[in-house]
Amino acid sequence: RLTDHLAACVRRHPGRLLALGHLPEWDIERDPEAGMAEVSRAYALGLHGYQFHTASRFRHGVTASWDGPPLRRLWVHVAGLGKPVFFTLTPWPGPTVTDSLGQLRTWQGWLERYPRVPAVLTHGFPWRLFREAGELRLPASLFEAFRAPAARLQLLFHISLGNVWDY
Repeated sequence: RLTDHLAACVRRHPGRLLALGHLPEWDIERDPEAGMAEVSRAYALGLHGYQFHTASRFRHGVTASWDGPPLRRLWVHVAGLGKPVFFTLTPWPGPTVTDSLGQLRTWQGWLERYPRVPAVLTHGFPWRLFREAGELRLPASLFEAFRAPAARLQLLFHISLGNVWDY
């Protein structure tokens, strides 16, 4: 299991490595208790937060909102554990500005429900969607969720745009 492997790495290199817990996001609605137990287990093993990937849900055919009522028990449990949550959001149902902004609005709702939980949007935005005429054109609505005090943004221009522009 990935969680066990990551925990072993952290134990071998304390003070040097941090790791995040994972669980099969596509399976949460079927067995929320197992999801809650796995997040708690990851923290008990010494992991530092929880990584949530929306793409894995979509790949497995789960199109219901990841912040809808079926997942609320998991989110309340995760929030109560006091560790950060790292969100990797994928525009759904397609790679469009509208779908990307929709996922950010869902995240904004999550941030409003759990205002004390540090939340990191990983990988930044899907930068390529916001390219026009060789420039980045970022709508103001892209940043609305970051009014929440707990919201953080990981910027990765060099990974997502490194083959477009020299850096």
